[in-house]
Amino acid sequence: MVGVPVVSHGLPSLALIRELVARGHRVTYANDPSVADRIQSAGAELVPCTTTDVDASSGPPARALALIPRAMQPHAGRVGTDTGAFGGPCFGTRADTDGWTRPAAADNVLLISLGSAHTRRPAFHRRCIAAFGDLPGWHVVLQTGKHTGPEELGAIPPNNAPLNSVHSANNQPSPHSTRRRAFHAP
Repeated sequence: MVGVPVVSHGLPSLALIRELVARGHRVTYANDPSVADRIQSAGAELVPCTTTDVDASSGPPARALALIPRAMQPHAGRVGTDTGAFGGPCFGTRADTDGWTRPAAADNVLLISLGSAHTRRPAFHRRCIAAFGDLPGWHVVLQTGKHTGPEELGAIPPNNAPLNSVHSANNQPSPHSTRRRAFHAP
């Protein structure tokens, strides 16, 4: 597998890697050493390289499987069905969620996320807190990214959870959830 050191690109592959390793396959993953812990904890062997190395040594593959849904790819129309397939993410166990669980008292959960690349938006995050901060029965999960600290958000209501990252596995309905909605900001 070849990847880039971006959380949203790497996470969808980890459950697949774990399953391949569990079935006895040897998996190597060419990626930046900054994501070695995630790759190695999934059972793959890291082949250190940088995105510059990958860009310089590779062209379009003959066949590719994208572990992200077609609907989330802005240029999916450029990918021919004879060369690429969109399989969507391979969700692992709920243990992959870094410990976040839905609060028992939350009737609804609102996820506000700009993805993982465009997160340096403290004014946007403050507007979201102002708009959705005290909604009765709602728990607001606000993905702020690594570039926006809690000190930039101002007062945070108790039903809000600003998190640096929200793994896609967190968006799976749990067996005890009554309703779950996810909203993604444009």
